[in-house]
Amino acid sequence: MTSDDSTKSSGREYWDFKTQQRKNFKASYCLHAEAGPHTCRGKVVKAHTIQRATSLNAIALNGHVFKLEVNHDTLSKEGGPAPREVGIHRASTFTGLCQYHDDVTFAAVEKQAFTGSVQQCFLLGYRSILRELHKKRAAEETLPSLLKLATANSGASNPTEFIDTFAAGMRIGRQVLERVKKSWDRILIERNFDEVRTAVVFFSKCPDIMTSSAYYPVADFDGQVFDANLSRLGKTSETPSLITYSIIKSPNGGAAVFCWHRSADDICDPFIRSLVGTRPGDRLDDAMVRLAFTTSDNVFASSMWWSNLTDEALEVLNARMAHGLAPQTAFHGGELERDGIRYVDWGMVRRRLLVTVHGRPQEIID
Repeated sequence: MTSDDSTKSSGREYWDFKTQQRKNFKASYCLHAEAGPHTCRGKVVKAHTIQRATSLNAIALNGHVFKLEVNHDTLSKEGGPAPREVGIHRASTFTGLCQYHDDVTFAAVEKQAFTGSVQQCFLLGYRSILRELHKKRAAEETLPSLLKLATANSGASNPTEFIDTFAAGMRIGRQVLERVKKSWDRILIERNFDEVRTAVVFFSKCPDIMTSSAYYPVADFDGQVFDANLSRLGKTSETPSLITYSIIKSPNGGAAVFCWHRSADDICDPFIRSLVGTRPGDRLDDAMVRLAFTTSDNVFASSMWWSNLTDEALEVLNARMAHGLAPQTAFHGGELERDGIRYVDWGMVRRRLLVTVHGRPQEIID
């Protein structure tokens, strides 16, 4: 095969991969705890993980927001992360809920003012988990196309071993998240929130960014590494502690909302305490920006805010978005620590925490 033929072949494989990837990520099915042919109604919808009418609309300009993400395409084509303008009707959506379950299940956060109730925090977190699982399934199903692409670009080398290892990791990640989801499913069905832990920080101003995310904390805001959680990652027999978080608009400003299952108290409780604890010179709003840009691929921002950031802030945030995609951005434990940059000014009104004290949940309000 000539070099021209090889280039054409790899080009075809690339477009086949991208086509399959888009198809898988747009796969439509309902992930609700009670989903089924006799319970689902209406078609599968593009469900928003961030409230469109309130949160997204609050930061939109002419009905559009900036989608802030990084992937291998943007790294190779743009040289780094590049904000993309997207309409609020499409922003933060995923095709993982039928019309009925999307409308009825999340009415408490879509049709009621946010007060920080345990139910509202749980629903925001549950929706984050559904999106994350939908994404993991789509990525796993795209692996055969990725193998073909890697083979076409590898020349004499055989990428099968690498892809197999990669696939095993993705399979474990999906299986673990499905196991986590079952615990949340049971809470949703029984409507018993005794096993739910929450933390809410209310801001006096509307945030400049909005997000809905779920991830496994491996270090806190003081740089302390959670070795126990790190050791659980990648093992089918263990379940890492997962926390969900959202940044949303509230009636009197905004809110950062965290939620986790009580089985994750060993990691999530100290993680939250490191956020809300007093650290000279640090601010909770800036800490939330660091968290979102370091750990989430579902961040949307005001285009005006992004355009007014300093060159230093843009450089650091771009590096945070690239975190984990390149060897030079590998985990070191200090990703969430204070970096001395003022990104935002949202003010802070009060905190409401439902955390564990001496083995028992305790609500703290200030």
